[in-house]
Amino acid sequence: MFKVAGLNYARGRCSVLQDINFESDAPEIIGVLGENGVGKTTLMRLIAGAVMPKKGASITLDGLAGYALKSAVAFIPNLNWVRKRDTIAEVLDFYRAGYPDFNQERWNEVNKTLRLNEQDQVSALSKGMLERLIFALTVSRDAKVFMLDEPFSGVDVLTRRKLLQTLIQWVPEDATILMSTHEIAEIEPVIDRVLILKDAHIIVDQTIDDIRDNEHMTLEQYYVQRYVEDNWGIEL
Repeated sequence: MFKVAGLNYARGRCSVLQDINFESDAPEIIGVLGENGVGKTTLMRLIAGAVMPKKGASITLDGLAGYALKSAVAFIPNLNWVRKRDTIAEVLDFYRAGYPDFNQERWNEVNKTLRLNEQDQVSALSKGMLERLIFALTVSRDAKVFMLDEPFSGVDVLTRRKLLQTLIQWVPEDATILMSTHEIAEIEPVIDRVLILKDAHIIVDQTIDDIRDNEHMTLEQYYVQRYVEDNWGIEL
């Protein structure tokens, strides 16, 4: 069981996330939705241990917390640390050395679909190819929690479909996946549940089946309606 409880985070006097609570019993794919700047990336960084929440927060996975939890979470927010001359092969070497759970066989299979040339310099990659690389590195670990932050940014429609197919095919069956995106229609067929963030809070935590059965809407329609309702009927 993956569980987040009492999570709060602020930058200075600005509250970014307040009283965030949810849990997941794997296998489950969760879509994390919300406007730009609402805290989706911050939530993932908090779970990954890249930033620290306020006191009182609890983030656990089957009883693991702290460093033990961090080692079970796969998350790459960016590759800004890579040197200009570094190739994909050199980045791969880093991940093999740094993460004992890096699965070379899975990398090989994923890359058959994504077609990354390991001799290419990372600095020369297009935005779309860079997103492919981050995606491939993330899903090539034998982690328990996978987090993908805007994996479709700068990626064409066909590649998005390839990424989703790869995600379903190669991520371990006992894992929880958190995926933030603005491409709501693209992810609806593959996610099990959605968290919608607004004004530092989770305003929706529902399964996709419940939304379809009870609201009789697509996920995108429901997302827009909830945002309009919370803005007193004014669509932004």
